[in-house]
Amino acid sequence: MLRSKWLYLPMVLTVALLIDWSSEGPLTRLLLDTTTLRINTNPGGANVFLDAQLVGTTPLRHQARPGKTVLKLEHPFHPNYVERLELLRGKTKVLDIALEPAFGNLEIISNPKSAQVVLDGEEVEERTPVKLLDLPTGTHDVRVFIYGREPITEKIALTPNANISRTYELARIPMGSLTIDKVPTNAAVRLIGVEQPYEPRMLLPIGSYDVEVTHPGYTSQALRMNVRQQANTRRIRLEREYGRLSMSVVPPQAEVAIRYDAGSGFRNFAYFDGMQVPTGNVMIRAKALGYRTYERNLKMTMAGLSHNIAMKIFKITPGREFRDRLRVGGDGPLLKILSEGSFVMGAADGYPDEGPTRTVTVTQPFAIAVYELTRGEYNRFEDLGGEDRVPATNLSWGQVDGYLSWLGRETSYTYRLPSEAEWEYAARAGTTTAYYFGSNADRLCEYENVGDQSMRSLFQKDTIASCNDGVIRLAPVGSFKPNPFGLYDMLGNVHEWVADCWHGNHEGAPSTEKARTSVCNTPGHVVRGGHWFAAPIDARVSFRNVGTKSSDSLGFRVVREL
Repeated sequence: MLRSKWLYLPMVLTVALLIDWSSEGPLTRLLLDTTTLRINTNPGGANVFLDAQLVGTTPLRHQARPGKTVLKLEHPFHPNYVERLELLRGKTKVLDIALEPAFGNLEIISNPKSAQVVLDGEEVEERTPVKLLDLPTGTHDVRVFIYGREPITEKIALTPNANISRTYELARIPMGSLTIDKVPTNAAVRLIGVEQPYEPRMLLPIGSYDVEVTHPGYTSQALRMNVRQQANTRRIRLEREYGRLSMSVVPPQAEVAIRYDAGSGFRNFAYFDGMQVPTGNVMIRAKALGYRTYERNLKMTMAGLSHNIAMKIFKITPGREFRDRLRVGGDGPLLKILSEGSFVMGAADGYPDEGPTRTVTVTQPFAIAVYELTRGEYNRFEDLGGEDRVPATNLSWGQVDGYLSWLGRETSYTYRLPSEAEWEYAARAGTTTAYYFGSNADRLCEYENVGDQSMRSLFQKDTIASCNDGVIRLAPVGSFKPNPFGLYDMLGNVHEWVADCWHGNHEGAPSTEKARTSVCNTPGHVVRGGHWFAAPIDARVSFRNVGTKSSDSLGFRVVREL
């Protein structure tokens, strides 16, 4: 019954209002004698005063007396707002007011210094002590922390024009050292949830940590490590991931090498069908006489890899000249193909290190540079400056090796220094005399830039040549006559590095074109040929010397394997 009575209440009130309105009762007179005032502010929460009397907080709906009044808004984080209003009888007035922004200053000091400050979720660029000027007023979340100390978090209410300073004492956290002894040694270690990168014997707060150890080609490991207040060490050995490699190769006699990370760095391995290869990056190189070198980078997966190699024929014609294209654009050094053959190496009537003489057989054709490597050619790899056509000099053994590696990458072929035997074979060019043009040193100036009469202003020596080549120092390559193979400056201009370690004579040297690099009796490598101030006796085909450092009279020429 009670419930049913409440259902009639709205109807009763409506009827009462209609009667009051028709008869201008007290309720109607009240509504007609006031103004409805609605005030919204951004931000909300401002206290509202009418004629200095508090009437509420925004957002506000208020029945006010008509007439003139003074509105004042007060907010803890904004300047006061004042406005004169005229309120009309029986009307509604709506005000949307954006409070004027205000600012204050906050200083953060910590012990120890250089702590990180996070303000409202964003890291402050400077470390403590830091002054944060002209911050918007309001409540700010401040977090101060430094590695190895307990962080402190605080909410700070910043009022207009306030200058607030906070000093935080950051308490020490008990620490322990952590070392992950991993195999392979270059595997990556990540401490999940720790911003500081891992390093051996690093200090960490006491507690438990999730550790992830990864390396390409290995199965990753994840573990939980408890760090105690002591030295904590854990040994992790990752297991290799392998895939099976199968290839078809044309021609079948090609030598195929596989290069991959063997755990201790990248190494070369001879290919055999169905070999197990660790997952990750694999470089394949196939070489065969009379074919262009084939080189590809592949991705080995656990599912295995099948690859087909079809090598392109490369015409090996003795005497043919060619250049390889560079990936960066342009061409490499000019090369000439020399055929296999035999010759007598050394000299019985020269310096002691030129003997004993022996017959050497060059078993395979090879391509050797027509000219000594120029500065212009070397500058494609590393800028030396200087004239483009003069030989590249003042190069260390490491710089020479760096250029050869770069040239190999640019062309996908194997470039190297000639062996000592290959160099003398190329220099002699089928001759047996002291010089490849005969035994008369008076003709040196036709073929080589050596110590001659034009150099008397620099060297007062009786050993210089009697002829005059017109050049005092380095000459542009190819300025003189070539040898019978069409190769220039083999006996002058600059000494040339070769691949062999220095030995005091030819005893025990290979009887083929192979370089002698397995046993080195003294530091340094063999250099061959004369140079721009060499005496005639030091510009003979059989002359040899030891090079240990760079100089302005030492350069090189390249060999490309076919």
